[in-house]
Amino acid sequence: MLIKKKKREAAREAARQEQLRKEREAAERDRQERLERKRKAEERRKRLIAKYGKHYGTLLANEQLELGMTKAMVNEVYSKKVYSVSRRSNGVEVWRMRNYGALLGNNIFGAVMQMGAMMMPRMLVFKNGKLIEIHRN
Repeated sequence: MLIKKKKREAAREAARQEQLRKEREAAERDRQERLERKRKAEERRKRLIAKYGKHYGTLLANEQLELGMTKAMVNEVYSKKVYSVSRRSNGVEVWRMRNYGALLGNNIFGAVMQMGAMMMPRMLVFKNGKLIEIHRN
């Protein structure tokens, strides 16, 4: 009877140790993934600053838009593929977000939407290649 009890306790302890090992491994994987995301974000920030200067590069790295940005700059944050583009004869180009509901159904855009892209502009207006209006509603 005493031997069975000790075997059960040893088995429980082994299971507990295995669970702790798995939790430590999962925590280490999470830490490594966070470090990798941080490294990539820093690389992107440096690339954007080198390409567009400190002011615009920092804004783009933080996924912020500002009037006066070029279409290329805006494309660093929001893909032109998400928008339908219409051009007018007076040098104005309007980007309107495509069918919002369809975007949510797409795996890529569904994941993006979950990560805070609900604030994506619904319409962007450019004149002569420069952002002049941002409409979020």
